[in-house]
Amino acid sequence: MKKFNILIIVVLIFFLIFLKIFKKTPSVDILPEQESTTNSNTTFLWRENKFDEFLNETKSDILINEEFCSTITDYEKAALCYVATFNGNEYNWTTDTIEKRGFIKSRILASLNLGDECSEAHLGFLKYMFRRDSKVMGEINSFKCGALPDIDLDVQESFENISIIRDDDKIQIIFKMMVINSKDGKRWEWTESDLFQISKGKIKLVKKINSRDKI
Repeated sequence: MKKFNILIIVVLIFFLIFLKIFKKTPSVDILPEQESTTNSNTTFLWRENKFDEFLNETKSDILINEEFCSTITDYEKAALCYVATFNGNEYNWTTDTIEKRGFIKSRILASLNLGDECSEAHLGFLKYMFRRDSKVMGEINSFKCGALPDIDLDVQESFENISIIRDDDKIQIIFKMMVINSKDGKRWEWTESDLFQISKGKIKLVKKINSRDKI
């Protein structure tokens, strides 16, 4: 009888241990990935000075927050893709041939895993995410997929920084552009804030606020 009681106690102990472990297991993935990014303020793109071996000089180059890109949602990706598509025309000379020169816009799209500019991965994604926004759809459909800019392009418009703010079903993209006219030696900067609304698997541009003050 004594051995039987001991056996019961041992079984109960193992049962309680198993029950404790079982209760803890589901907590690993209780919150979906989307929930963790509902409210955030992130710097997506910024500039730093780097030495360019091809030009043999120090120049300003962009850096992209690749860690953020690894967990980005489709809504955030769509908002950033819209801004990158319709702003900026900067190219750089970090390669030794014109054919291989890299566009800042292309680097942004690559970081967002959206392929080359004007590819189906790029424009097809934009069309799908903004399918209920007639104004943006008009911009996309009239977007000219141009060739590489001429070598003597006088005016370049480049991103200085891009920040993304997520607040539940709203996304705000704030960015600064630098415009340089190499022909007359003038430069100026302007900033813009684009507000997007998320709704049932799609996104819509709600408002734009910009300032194009020369410096």
